[in-house]
Amino acid sequence: MAATTVAMLRSESGRNPHDRALNELIGELTTGSGQFAALWAGHDVRIHTTGTKRFHHKVAGDLSLQFETLHLLGDEGQTLFTFTAEPGSASASALAFLASWAAPSSTTDAEEEAAKAPAPRHSPSIQALEKAEQEPD
Repeated sequence: MAATTVAMLRSESGRNPHDRALNELIGELTTGSGQFAALWAGHDVRIHTTGTKRFHHKVAGDLSLQFETLHLLGDEGQTLFTFTAEPGSASASALAFLASWAAPSSTTDAEEEAAKAPAPRHSPSIQALEKAEQEPD
């Protein structure tokens, strides 16, 4: 995992050789970590667009997720990473468990939160359309 991360960092460094913050980070890591310095000296460059990443979450446990990277053509330097678990796998169950922490406890809770939100302000023409949709034919 460390070798892959350093290789990906080297790739990013090649794309942005004048990035001061990135160069400072690399300098700090090189002087502070013998392992990083050795890996960096290897000049390995990797660009992974698909694969499997393994994570360990302190509550959910081990997760094995497939990933894909999507480079956003309209915004150079921006990359979207998607992670998915194999349906029916232990990782999928663990992700569902984690997602349940963020989900409202019931539909009523979600409706209450929506009712507390301020109503969106629309132009008079949109308000007229909304009113027309609500009126019976």
